[in-house]
Amino acid sequence: MSSKKRLGKILGVNVGDLMRLSADEGNFEVFELEAEVCEFTGKTRKARWVQNPVPELKAILARITKLLSRVHSPDYCHGATPGRSYRSNAQAHVGAQSVATFDLKDFFPSTTSKQVFRFFRKDLECAPDVAGLLTDLCTHKHVLPTGAPSSPILAYWANRGLFETIDRRGKVLQLKLSVYVDDITLSGDAIPRSLADQIEGIVKNHGHKLSGHKTRIFGPGRPKHVTGVVIAGESLRVPHARFRKARAIRIAFDAEKDNRRRALLAAKLCGLLGEAAFLDPRYKRMARDSVKLLAAAKAQLRSRLPRSMAGPRRKRGRSNPRTVETLGSVQLTGQLAPSDAPNDCS
Repeated sequence: MSSKKRLGKILGVNVGDLMRLSADEGNFEVFELEAEVCEFTGKTRKARWVQNPVPELKAILARITKLLSRVHSPDYCHGATPGRSYRSNAQAHVGAQSVATFDLKDFFPSTTSKQVFRFFRKDLECAPDVAGLLTDLCTHKHVLPTGAPSSPILAYWANRGLFETIDRRGKVLQLKLSVYVDDITLSGDAIPRSLADQIEGIVKNHGHKLSGHKTRIFGPGRPKHVTGVVIAGESLRVPHARFRKARAIRIAFDAEKDNRRRALLAAKLCGLLGEAAFLDPRYKRMARDSVKLLAAAKAQLRSRLPRSMAGPRRKRGRSNPRTVETLGSVQLTGQLAPSDAPNDCS
């Protein structure tokens, strides 16, 4: 791309607005997500800083992301790639005897504007001023912002040299690589004892660090955990911890008296079981039941709201009191019991 004017035309934004939005100040909301303990699992999510672009800038970054998604990526790349996901990332290692997983520490904050500029300038062959403007739009304080839609795909392309080096090393060791944003997985018939040290050295040479406590080696005959999915033999399974969380949410739902809180719990359960069904078809029945539960909770909430807050009545569908009562009965049946869980989840 040879000019800023051409860039503005492609993005549908005039150059003046692009220049204004390329500044750090005033174009990002920066805040800290405090550490939080999940009430259903007891796990603690550590505190982290978020740099969230303002809506006008976020729309432009989403457009840039869409354009970058058209660039062909290697088979091992599963993050921010159309048609691929954390599920396909795990699927790539089904049947492997041994699996090793690694996590890049603070991946976005460790990816610099210099690396992003090099991608736009060298790989996409943008003019220097265009590459500079794109870099300024896509970075905050000279690194990738954690809340920008463009950061996952740029994290790969800006660090392509790192992943290509790991891929080459993997092929020498007869190991298959997959990458899902900051998660690196290698699998094969056997994992060399020196692999962790080799990967750590490669990562350091490219300016990054591993989260050492997240490095895991899974040998033959063991369930293998890859990007939140369990590989059990030739199949993908949902971690049993996710079923326990769903059961805890359902118990909380049944004990809750406040209708608004019940609707929120039902939505949380619906999302959790819907994701489980995406991974493992054995959860489809539970996912369908959770959709009915959510509909019932919403109907019960609407029936108790003042007319002015409940919104316009629908001419069709479940809106009469009798139907609400029938739907409400769904909430009192179909408890998730331990025996409902697929018995080979780990």
